Amino acid sequence: MLILNKDILKYRFMVAIIFTLISFCMIGIPSFAKPVLIDGILAVVNGEIITLSDLLIREKRLLGAENSPQKLDEDSRKRIRERILQDLIDEILMIKEAERTKMSPTKEEIEQQIDQIKRENRLNSDEALDSVLAQEGITREALEKNIHEEISLLRMHQRILHQNVKVTDQDIQEYYDTEWTGNKEGMRVEISHILFKPFETEKEITERTKRIIREWEKGKSFAELASKYSQDASASEGGYLGWFYVENLRPEFAEALRGIQAGKITGPVKTDIGYHILFVSQRKSPGLEKGSPIWEKIKETLTERKRTDAFEIWIERLRKRASIEITESMI
Repeated sequence: MLILNKDILKYRFMVAIIFTLISFCMIGIPSFAKPVLIDGILAVVNGEIITLSDLLIREKRLLGAENSPQKLDEDSRKRIRERILQDLIDEILMIKEAERTKMSPTKEEIEQQIDQIKRENRLNSDEALDSVLAQEGITREALEKNIHEEISLLRMHQRILHQNVKVTDQDIQEYYDTEWTGNKEGMRVEISHILFKPFETEKEITERTKRIIREWEKGKSFAELASKYSQDASASEGGYLGWFYVENLRPEFAEALRGIQAGKITGPVKTDIGYHILFVSQRKSPGLEKGSPIWEKIKETLTERKRTDAFEIWIERLRKRASIEITESMI
């Protein structure tokens, strides 16, 4: 069997991604093949005929030898064939649109593809190619038509699917909130603290806390107050503790910090080592920082989705403008 250029063949895989709603995937086999004898007209699209043999050839290629139509129940087979027929209809519409918009390959481009086929199959002359085509039951005219159609389809897909689409920050956030199924990092907080050892009475702790809060409200920095009052080793660093996921903090800290905004203090919070006044310098929302791997992954997903949606809108317009007659009873 002849080897076709991979750029031409990859269109078939793109079609499977965009159109096929079943869990099968097209494989890269040349679209020309020996026709079967059973035939009949399934559809007429702008004067172009789709036959039963067209559908059966595509079906065999789609399902593969291990999943013959006979192994499927009647409903599954009918759904698959309806999908294949729609694909064949859409392909005719796209080929015609490529011709209308002058995106079809030129005769020279088709000849270049034929030369590449000859090189890849180690055929040194047109006669050698014609001999192989004859063995496959394919004419040179059929080969040229196939290449014309494949390049046209590929170009139309590239035109639509590679167009620029806009994904906003809000789009990304909404997807993360409603559809993201990957790992979600929890809320992160940057905190500092002032520690009082438990040898003081609770009354003394309360009075000391009030005094510190008054000084903070008058404009003294928390780092300055921690250096002055904290009885923890972190006092030399302004009481700085670092960044933490809230769920990884001491339960007492996590509860005390619930709802505390950045730039605020809270306390005293009692733990087994003493009493703490906590200062939240920053909070970061769960796992969705602009430019993060999760952000970029969601942006990529939404970009592809919007391009696919744009393609569906475009192909639906072609369908509405077309003359399509379907003989459903033959599927």
